[in-house]
Amino acid sequence: MSDKVKEYNKIFYAIKREEELVHFYDSLKLVKFCDSGKGPYVKVKIREAKKDEKSDYVCWGWKDYKDRKYQFIYPEQFQVEMCFPYGTELAEERGEGKLVKIIVEELGKIK
Repeated sequence: MSDKVKEYNKIFYAIKREEELVHFYDSLKLVKFCDSGKGPYVKVKIREAKKDEKSDYVCWGWKDYKDRKYQFIYPEQFQVEMCFPYGTELAEERGEGKLVKIIVEELGKIK
């Protein structure tokens, strides 16, 4: 993993729906917009998964090289692909970023 990864956002907020986490954003305010303030909300730490790494909670996301942040974080790879009209492969070839597997660690509930 390069030193550049250290500069990427790692703390996010999400909505906890039973055992699933949804609507990942680096702003709690944005997460609250997704469900009109109902919650419950959790603080999470994310990081890029190492090759073949297993974890209890894995998502997929886009590592944006220009904005230097993770975005479009979803439970399934195809959901990230839907954010790109011509797919992530073309965006990767242009050097815009990279589709990555993300490990999510729940840090605790937000009141």
